[in-house]
Amino acid sequence: MTDGYKERRKNKRYDVDGIEGCLTFVLNVKILNMSLDGMAVEANHMISVNKEYTIKANHNGEIINLKGHVVWSKLYKTIVSPEGEVIPIYRAGIKFEDVLNEKTLSLLKFIEKNRILTLEKRILGRVNLKPGDAHIQCPHNFAVRKISLSGMLIESETPFKIGSEFLMTLTKSDDGKEVSVKGRVASLFEPETSGDPFRIGIEFVSLTDRDRAILKEYIDSLL
Repeated sequence: MTDGYKERRKNKRYDVDGIEGCLTFVLNVKILNMSLDGMAVEANHMISVNKEYTIKANHNGEIINLKGHVVWSKLYKTIVSPEGEVIPIYRAGIKFEDVLNEKTLSLLKFIEKNRILTLEKRILGRVNLKPGDAHIQCPHNFAVRKISLSGMLIESETPFKIGSEFLMTLTKSDDGKEVSVKGRVASLFEPETSGDPFRIGIEFVSLTDRDRAILKEYIDSLL
């Protein structure tokens, strides 16, 4: 057995309730089209409906920062990589929020510079950017079901790729006490019933002695 496996085995895992977590990861997207109201994007990761996202678009060094929420999302197709891995391709529509004043003027200039007129000759047109010219910051909430000094079991509506690493914030619902940890996705369990959340095993990584002490104090406060 590996040292990591022994470490996980010797740290007792506790059942917990009332712990909410949040993580944010950056997802590169291809902008299919964009108008003043919103945009359609394509990505190789599911984008959840009714979630709020921060969008950053880059064109020739100019950055546009916007907020929006996803109004529709669907699996568009799958492709096979040279290594034989099946990769899903998702498409989603994002409606902008609070596009006012300076943001509106900035976006108008951005679209005007990059517009591609459609057959209907839209007044502002739509803008197409190359893949990698934009990314969205995706916040995801989850619930913690089990926790130890080496990892935790969480439930989430969104599956995360095994091996992915995130900075995660855990919050106690009773007193609001927080702790931040860096975790790696070690396992993923599909829902047994449609509508149920994914169960995801998280392994804590790069914990310093100070981090471990803070985490231990946090776990002790749960018991």
